[in-house]
Amino acid sequence: MVQNSILPSEYSSDSPDMEINRSNIANLFYLSIPKEKLVEAGYCNLDDLENDSNKEAIQKLCNAGILTGKGENLFDPDGKATRA
Repeated sequence: MVQNSILPSEYSSDSPDMEINRSNIANLFYLSIPKEKLVEAGYCNLDDLENDSNKEAIQKLCNAGILTGKGENLFDPDGKATRA
């Protein structure tokens, strides 16, 4: 459970039909995990994050072993995701 945190309005349940991508989902996870729980377990080299606004969140989650890319050092941050 997230304590003392307010998620950005773009993640509101008031917009269930809003398109969301892999980068947004990763950022949502990052915002909901206490930072002291993000223990680096290794290093992920993801080549397609250079211009992504959530690069730091994705990299930290990947380094902690919480998420992975799609292979070939790619995360596909703009790939579609669902909130089903």
